[in-house]
Amino acid sequence: MESVRRLLIAYLIAISVGTMLGFLFSRYRFLDETLGFIVAALQTVPSIVWLPFAIIWFGLNDTSVIFITGIGATWTMALSSRTGFIISPLYLRDAQTLGTGKGFRLFYQVLVPASFPHLMNGVRLTAWRNRIRQGCLKAAFHSCHRLDAQTGLSG
Repeated sequence: MESVRRLLIAYLIAISVGTMLGFLFSRYRFLDETLGFIVAALQTVPSIVWLPFAIIWFGLNDTSVIFITGIGATWTMALSSRTGFIISPLYLRDAQTLGTGKGFRLFYQVLVPASFPHLMNGVRLTAWRNRIRQGCLKAAFHSCHRLDAQTGLSG
């Protein structure tokens, strides 16, 4: 049951942070041009690469597993939501003409429904990759615990 809890926490964090990053990348060209390629590059990095950093930063506990699982999924969700939130300015102007305004109403009445297929694709890919990551992390952490118990490195 602990594995499911860690997976859900990491999944929710990845979806929320990734969606926010994707929205920012789609709205601000400067952010997309400066940080967008870094996100695309980090998506290709296997999550197991973050294991040494997570152990150093958080130790051998639940937080490091949540970090590794979440960080790998965040980049996928960010790229998928960025693609979904890119909507033609013509459609946005038409929606404003019809009375949606420019603020939050435009976001939830036009942007979210228009980007919904891309958001669901990001959620699906994130869930699939998280399940695979969770299995790999479980094996890696089990090996770390066994090594620590045998050598007594933790003190």
